[in-house]
Amino acid sequence: MRKSVANYLKAIFEASYLQGGTSNKQIAELLQVAAGSVTEMVTYMESEGLVQRQKYGQIKLSSAGEQAAWKLIYRYRLFEVWLSKTLDLPLLKIPNQAWTLAAVNDELLINRLNIVLAQPTHSPFGGCIQIDERATDELQVLAQINEQQVLTIHSYLEQPDMIQYFQYADLHLGQKLQVIDKNPELQVIALQAADGQKYLLNWRLARYIYVFNH
Repeated sequence: MRKSVANYLKAIFEASYLQGGTSNKQIAELLQVAAGSVTEMVTYMESEGLVQRQKYGQIKLSSAGEQAAWKLIYRYRLFEVWLSKTLDLPLLKIPNQAWTLAAVNDELLINRLNIVLAQPTHSPFGGCIQIDERATDELQVLAQINEQQVLTIHSYLEQPDMIQYFQYADLHLGQKLQVIDKNPELQVIALQAADGQKYLLNWRLARYIYVFNH
């Protein structure tokens, strides 16, 4: 598979996760490329049967595209576990290294790695390593949670700014929080832990944090 196509499969998967679709702008933001480049690649991927265009310019993976994306994500997150668990690499360095290693498509090697790692179910960032339809049905995007609702952090997108925010704010997977304010004008969401600790998130980050809503 062309490396650029793999990058776009991953980006579309991440941008549309739990949201049914994504946009040229959102893909461009994740990949840090021009919107015109996204349009060109999406057109190519559509011709290859990997994506579908929906109403209002929304883009989503086709069944074939989703299957191809999950194969990449499986290898990617498996290598994330290996880099974290075996090499104890700092979280901030793991995603780029894991994505480079995910280009290795040797079935025997991947199966052996899965066994050596005791068949992990989640990456260090909480992402499911294999398709988990039950978890997908129960999860929600933090940005969509209403005020006063209580939630538990399940996973988050392993972008550098997100990893740094979690580390600086001392947020962690499994943490229970309450949404105490949503301000559309300022584009921020205020959260509070049971001990009174408060956190302020911008909406862009909140789009890529996945939670269980209680």
